[in-house]
Amino acid sequence: MFTLGVTDPRWYRFLMENPQSGPLNFWTPTPWKPKFAPGMSFGFMVKSPYRKVGGFGTFRTYEEMDVNEAWARFRLANGVPSESEFRTRIIEFASRRSIAPYDAANPHIG
Repeated sequence: MFTLGVTDPRWYRFLMENPQSGPLNFWTPTPWKPKFAPGMSFGFMVKSPYRKVGGFGTFRTYEEMDVNEAWARFRLANGVPSESEFRTRIIEFASRRSIAPYDAANPHIG
C-alpha cells in the first residue's frame, strides 16, 4: 500500500537544502489518527507552487507530542531551522485550519 501526504514547500525546501540522516518528522499542526501501517510507502506531495511529488519515504510510526518534545527528538529533521520557527509554523497552520483548541505556548502535534 502507498499513501501520499501533502506538505508545505518550506518544509520540503529546508530538508532538500539541509539533508538529515535518520528519520524525518512529517508533522501535522494538530493531532489526528492516521491509518498507516509501519513499513508502508509514503510520498510527499508538495503544495503550490510546486504541486508535485517531492520524494518518498517509509512510514515508521505515528506519535503525538508537544513541540518541545518534537524539537528535542528531531531538531532540524522537523524541517525548520530553529525551535522558534517550528513553534511559529505550527501556530500558523493550526490557527488557519484547526477547529480544535491548541496551546500556543507549547502546541501538541501529530
